[in-house]
Amino acid sequence: MAQQVCGQLNLRSIFGHRIESSCLFTQFSPEAARRFKGKVVVADPPLGVAPLQNASEISGNIVLMLRGKGTFVSKAKTAQDCGAIGVIFGNTAEGTFAAEGDDATTINIPCVMVEKSVFDKVLSQSMLDPLAWFADVDQVLSGTILSAGGVRQALDQGQILHLEITVLRGKGLKRAEPLSKLDPYVEITVGEQTRRTKTHRDGGSDPVWNQRLKFKLDKGRLEQKVAVRCLDEETLNNAQLIGLSRALDLAPAFATSTASLHVDLSNEYNLPAGSLQLSVLVKDRPAKRTNTGFKFGRGQVEVLVEGAEGLRCPPGL
Repeated sequence: MAQQVCGQLNLRSIFGHRIESSCLFTQFSPEAARRFKGKVVVADPPLGVAPLQNASEISGNIVLMLRGKGTFVSKAKTAQDCGAIGVIFGNTAEGTFAAEGDDATTINIPCVMVEKSVFDKVLSQSMLDPLAWFADVDQVLSGTILSAGGVRQALDQGQILHLEITVLRGKGLKRAEPLSKLDPYVEITVGEQTRRTKTHRDGGSDPVWNQRLKFKLDKGRLEQKVAVRCLDEETLNNAQLIGLSRALDLAPAFATSTASLHVDLSNEYNLPAGSLQLSVLVKDRPAKRTNTGFKFGRGQVEVLVEGAEGLRCPPGL
């Protein structure tokens, strides 16, 4: 187990494409530089082996490099020497890990790793335009993330782990009834635990939540599928189904402790009803947030209430 720092990567292209994914900061990424943004340039060659053929294009931008043929520290040093302001490493397989390296004291730019699918999407789009993508990376959580294969081992030893599912956004949501306004929210059930997001008022077909739901995970729940429902809140006590996924497979997250999942939804007639983008983390203890969640200004404090249990209405009301 290792102390690892999870980030949120938001990518947008000049052609209107968007990618949202979790990422992990490398072990040698400076603590003082956990937020960075800018244009993304794919290294030439993509493996980032010096000398880079497009060093002049990298200066002042974020460089995207593929894992392999060299250490992570040497690749980061090459990017830094070219004037890069940050590095995004693409894994050669699904899942991520916090890359380590020796002699990393000379690295003073932030570095993160993303899954192979994210790297592939950016690479293919960059073939159309070398500066097609813009990235915004920010630290979200820090905590002890289990190493690959560590989830099952920890549960077999009787540990209770913490499953965190962040509902990022929906895309193309639609109800069976046409022309209906959507106030969508997402409800996720793990075993007997059910959590839900806040309602996105007038969220429409492409709502954004960016809300983290927390569950406890034990050996019995590891083998259970996870149910996901997206609903349209019509009144406080009434909601209509938009779509659901009855058997979400969390195997990718159990294998690597972190995963980005695309969830296709179907309605009551088993027809496509849109999709959801989720980010999943498995930890051996609750994550420590990097901010307080409070906003101060002129003596006011704003608190986001994510849920409640056991509330009762007094008689007569």
